[in-house]
Amino acid sequence: MSLTGRKRFLGDLSELQALSKKGWELHGVQIKGLRSGDDEGSVEFTLMYDGDPISKPLLLITDTSSYPSEHTCLAYDQQDDAHETVSEVLENVSSSSAKPLKDTVVRLVNSVASALGLRDDEDDEDDEEMEVDDDEDDGHASLDGEGMELFHHKDLAQQMVALKRDFLEVVAADWRPGLVRFGSSEFVVCVSCPVIKLSTPPNALAAWDRTLLLPDQHITLIVSGFRGSYPPLSETGQVLSGFAKIRFHVGLSDGKPSREVVEATTRDYGLKEDEKYVPEPEPVVPEFDENDPDTWDIQEKEATPELEPSHDPGRFDKFSLSTSLNSLLNDSLISLIQLRVRFGIGWAGAEMLLAHHREKQISPEIAYGNLARQIQAADLEERSIAHLPLDPLLRPRGAGITSINLPLVAFSYLIRRVLLCPRFCLVCHQRIHSEFVAIKPYVCEKGLCAYQFYALSFGTSIEYDIIHNPAVVDLLVSFAYASALDGQLKEELPVGIGLRVPKPSRTVGDRTFQNYMSTTAPAATFEEEPEDDGLYDFDRLPIASQRGAIVDMLNKIPKVSEMRQYLLRITPSSKARGRQTVRNMKDNIPASAWTLLRWCVASCTAYIEELSTPSERVQGIETNAMYHQFRFSVGSPQAEAKFQAAVQTAMSSNNNAKKHPTLYAWHGSPLMNWHSIIRQGLHFKDIAHGRAYGNGVYFAKDGNISMSYSRAATSRWKNSELAPSTALAIAELVNLPDKFVSTNPYFVVPEVTWISTRYLLVQSSTIQQTLKEEEDSKVAIKTLTLDSKNGFVLNGKPVGIPLRIDQLDLIVQRNRKAFQEKPFDDEDLEVFKFEDRTEPPPPPPPADDWKHDPSWVEQTDYQLLSAPTQASPMSTMHLQKEFKYMMEEQRKAKSLRELGYYISPEVMGDNLFQWIVELHSFDKDLPIAKDMTSKKVNSLLFEIRFPPNFPHSPPFFRLIKPRLLPFLQGGGGHVTAGGSICMDLLVQDGWLPSYNIAAVLLQIRMAISSTEPRPARLAGGDDWKRAYGVHEALEGFNRAAATHGWRVPEGTRQLVLRQ
Repeated sequence: MSLTGRKRFLGDLSELQALSKKGWELHGVQIKGLRSGDDEGSVEFTLMYDGDPISKPLLLITDTSSYPSEHTCLAYDQQDDAHETVSEVLENVSSSSAKPLKDTVVRLVNSVASALGLRDDEDDEDDEEMEVDDDEDDGHASLDGEGMELFHHKDLAQQMVALKRDFLEVVAADWRPGLVRFGSSEFVVCVSCPVIKLSTPPNALAAWDRTLLLPDQHITLIVSGFRGSYPPLSETGQVLSGFAKIRFHVGLSDGKPSREVVEATTRDYGLKEDEKYVPEPEPVVPEFDENDPDTWDIQEKEATPELEPSHDPGRFDKFSLSTSLNSLLNDSLISLIQLRVRFGIGWAGAEMLLAHHREKQISPEIAYGNLARQIQAADLEERSIAHLPLDPLLRPRGAGITSINLPLVAFSYLIRRVLLCPRFCLVCHQRIHSEFVAIKPYVCEKGLCAYQFYALSFGTSIEYDIIHNPAVVDLLVSFAYASALDGQLKEELPVGIGLRVPKPSRTVGDRTFQNYMSTTAPAATFEEEPEDDGLYDFDRLPIASQRGAIVDMLNKIPKVSEMRQYLLRITPSSKARGRQTVRNMKDNIPASAWTLLRWCVASCTAYIEELSTPSERVQGIETNAMYHQFRFSVGSPQAEAKFQAAVQTAMSSNNNAKKHPTLYAWHGSPLMNWHSIIRQGLHFKDIAHGRAYGNGVYFAKDGNISMSYSRAATSRWKNSELAPSTALAIAELVNLPDKFVSTNPYFVVPEVTWISTRYLLVQSSTIQQTLKEEEDSKVAIKTLTLDSKNGFVLNGKPVGIPLRIDQLDLIVQRNRKAFQEKPFDDEDLEVFKFEDRTEPPPPPPPADDWKHDPSWVEQTDYQLLSAPTQASPMSTMHLQKEFKYMMEEQRKAKSLRELGYYISPEVMGDNLFQWIVELHSFDKDLPIAKDMTSKKVNSLLFEIRFPPNFPHSPPFFRLIKPRLLPFLQGGGGHVTAGGSICMDLLVQDGWLPSYNIAAVLLQIRMAISSTEPRPARLAGGDDWKRAYGVHEALEGFNRAAATHGWRVPEGTRQLVLRQ
């Protein structure tokens, strides 16, 4: 007779320890360091592959006296960054039949190798032979090979049916779905759409992130964390599996990211820091000196480089909106879906409702009652916006489908937010309520949002702009410098971003409108004390000192060409560009200087692009080569749509506007004002030059007049190579001069929706703009035919506006022409071609089945707790097994009414030691059932708290609501006056570790249904609405135990009163 029990276990363990020391390997996976664990019956070891640990399993034989045929084996991964697939393999160990230790380890490694794609088909026969040999030795029948599989064929078939259905709906929406598998259970779903299919103007795409204009770019959403459960959402938006951890990742791809890239993305692996590199110094160029002829030659500026196409197959690149969109989707999307389904509202209304619900910490029902009209108005307003994607939640899915197509709904919401991105704060994601909506997304006025924007590096990287838009970076820093030094900088200060600066060397007083001068003085003393490192909190400085600090810090920033040289030479491979940071360039530059550099660029919500191609430049002003031309747009796509709508209205009501819908005019302003203009647009809130001709935005017909208002800067940023001295804007106006406030000598436009800025002309005192040669350089450049009644001239000579076929439009046109749909790969085709050959799915639940009411379990009458820190691995594993079993039973139930209980996935956090459970559907003839029907009570809501040493100690059950009639007042049901359960199986003397929670719930249900000695009833009057508290539950439990002579489990008080 072979050995059994603890002696057999210890013998097998000793054999495996020796095998591990010799070198035990299966499918390339090495079993290292196998030894006895700290607990009785526990074994731990490490699985290695290619020299790297992939798992640190801990196996626990619950009862070694029953080994090797009657025991239960639990397993979990001790590795901190445990692989999801491996963790699921270990979780399923407990569902397999009892086997000797060696067989268990072999089957475990086989399953891990299969799940990670490390196991070849040729290995199967050898594995089976090994298992047969072991079985013969132990006198057990051979397993069929399916015991350790993560999912049965039937479950896989149901997943594939759901995936196929959802994929076909994604394709019908003109988007591309994709599947990426990792082993037998773990997979991700992605959805993508070519950027060229977005109804967004090219200048807006360039303003958001110029990489969107690269060829073959697809907005791509990766959805991960299904953990073998699909579909993930019920028809009410509830997560169907308690183990699912749905995560969203937004980026750019060529249609579908590769498996390696997806794994790196969903695992959040970090990047190694780039090595520091000290660039070679550039030749010294002498500054202009009117007395030195050697400095009179105008230096030619290096042309801005073209975008560099990325052809990496399977790429998944972040872009400027990725961080913000990831945060939004992961934090709010599922909650938004649930609110939409519950209240029948749109995305805009759900966003408003969720923000109010979270801010006020009130229930969604109360929040909806407070905002019903505003929600309806928001949804109505959004329906008027053209080109938004179709809303999948408004379309019926068909009979028998009880789930939401999460990939489709999520991607539809993503595209909507991309198209409307300037309307929303990049950090808090709430609507920015402002009359002016910029073309580039930014943050709202909340200080915390500004701080997080800069601290978390939202938006386009400053490194990208330095490389690809060096002239614009120079211009933005110069504008900020001039605004600070001339005392104009007031509202757009860099406050709330955690800026800490050295003591300013100067103070800059306010500008006066009479002489356009500011007062500059040495730094004054102020009460603010420096911190331990000698730095000052910028936000607490007087405004004059703040301006001085900005001037000081900007003067410490290197030339843009030096920064660009550093970034280009630090990593020659363009593949790595954007990962390095310019902050590593020099150690002697204060951190606040780099932060201010990013603030200068990132806070610019206008789109500014240098025009270096002759055919897209304004014609007739090349008499002075020192004027640099930029494309200049400040309004969002929606603002541009309002402008075009105003143009159409003018054309329908004015005969002259039918021929010439718009006219062009000049706007000049001193250099110190442009930092504000490019952020707020042209408006007439401030009076800078008087308003002799009425209220409105002033424009000139002759650029020479506007130049007189563009006074040359008295000083400039010392490291500026552009060295701007004056700036002019060219705006396109709705051609309705008869409705202007004035037309002579200026156009005074009263409506900002009639204005759209188009060009920015900047005069440089040191450098000439280099133009790129064009293939058809000899062909005359075509210009618009302008309204002769309202001339557009410079020094009396006509100025030509090029036809609006600009370079950005040409880029998009080329991308559209070159675009080709890629065929689906084998993994995707497997989904589309799948035919379900399993048994048909069970019929849908009966129409009168019990339905879960999320509002009844809202967290208003109980508190969700964090997991106990002293919980043992054994307890955690046991609870995982219990919870998984109950959720599976709930999922497979033909009728929830017959099942009798319901666990709400939405209220199950990461704490397995606290469950919220509903008991429902009591026999309709019972008094408690009649009371519940009359009061419209959907269920009895219970809380279960598990002790850290579960299952050796019993859990604590208590009723949360409704309140029942106490026993002393004629009630029954074995519920104490405090809501705890009066049953001997829940105390130390009556509890057995072998009890499972489903059986305990059944016992409680039977006790409540019992009419002996008296039936359970709801409390009288409105008292049934009053929820039970934890203190009265503990008191009631202790009283019942004392009455019956039961022993209260040790630690019950700490368990129940834990907050």
